[in-house]
Amino acid sequence: MRTLTVKNFGPINKAIIKMRKANVIIGPQSSGKSCILKIACHCCWVEKRIELSQSPTEFEKKDKFINGLLHFHKLEGYLKDNSYIQYESDQMSFTYAKSAFSFSWKEKRWEYKRPLLSYIPAERNIVAVIPNWYEVKFDDNNIRSFMADWESARKERVKKIDILNLKVSYRYDANNNEDKVDMDDGVTMAFTNTSSGLQSLIPLYVHLDYLTGKGLTQKAASIADENNISRMYTTLMLNFLKGMDTNDAKLEDLIDITNKNSIAQLQKLYKRLVENDHCDIFVEEPEENLFPETQYELVNWLASKINEHDAHSLFVSTHSPYIMSSFNNLLQGGEIKTLHPEKAKKVADIIDHKALLYHEDFSAYAVKDGEVHDIMDHEMGLISADELDSISDYIGSKFEKLLDL
Repeated sequence: MRTLTVKNFGPINKAIIKMRKANVIIGPQSSGKSCILKIACHCCWVEKRIELSQSPTEFEKKDKFINGLLHFHKLEGYLKDNSYIQYESDQMSFTYAKSAFSFSWKEKRWEYKRPLLSYIPAERNIVAVIPNWYEVKFDDNNIRSFMADWESARKERVKKIDILNLKVSYRYDANNNEDKVDMDDGVTMAFTNTSSGLQSLIPLYVHLDYLTGKGLTQKAASIADENNISRMYTTLMLNFLKGMDTNDAKLEDLIDITNKNSIAQLQKLYKRLVENDHCDIFVEEPEENLFPETQYELVNWLASKINEHDAHSLFVSTHSPYIMSSFNNLLQGGEIKTLHPEKAKKVADIIDHKALLYHEDFSAYAVKDGEVHDIMDHEMGLISADELDSISDYIGSKFEKLLDL
């Protein structure tokens, strides 16, 4: 399990996040929920860079770690003198504190599997709002990165892809380099002329469909480039041997690189680093401009996508109690199926079994007054009902006061 600890960064005073397969964080605007999402994504990216190079040297350079976070995720102004970030996984642990980056390997260092990381910003509708977005120069940040990802995804969609249950489909017109949306009534519209909901949903939907499908199988060119394979293999082999305990009984065999088992083991390690294994997906505000019913359908679809692979993970930041309730439905379905397998068919009549979630694979947090709280009811295996009801209670209390006038 991955654990993220953040202190005194932007609006966040303290947060300890246990990152599981599916994660969601809710809070008011400007409370720091997206800040947590961005830090989590950055730390996963740093972990990946260190694993691929088998060295933390790049981030031990002065301010390299923190400046990358601040610039790429547009967090300038959030850093404080006493800001603290710690990330720990099964493979490594690193900390940023007092302007210094410290690092250590863990015993499962060699079990790392290369993820395909994707941060999907709230500004994703920019690819629809600005028709000639590919001609505009943007700073090197998460918006530009998503636009590059969108360019790859859209060009793979020359055939129609249906968007949830909305009776609309998307396709890329390669002849004119245009995005088209086909309506159920036969009308075809330019993507830029569609509703705000479709302009937010389609980039998310099409990109993730590509990412978890064909995108995952694409060659990781930056590492698997033919000119670097020999050097990469040699570096991996040497670092692997250096990392072994000298008392380890396997060391003698590993030094003998003619040993077939050693070669096979090294090749397995190499493959883990040069081939994408799974996706780590970070999504800001999936509910953006969507009707509650569509939010529910989107959550079900997101859950079904990450359930396609045991190692896929999803981290969502949201304002929407509908998003939280939608996740709770999936957890409830998973709980019933686990405790009462004989009811699995009845559950499937309500919720597609491919979308079911299980409490041991799920984390939920809320941000309030700078503190991040775990809002799971661990006894029930669900998001706390009190948390889900709090917003409705607040609005209802105002209505009751009006009735008393």
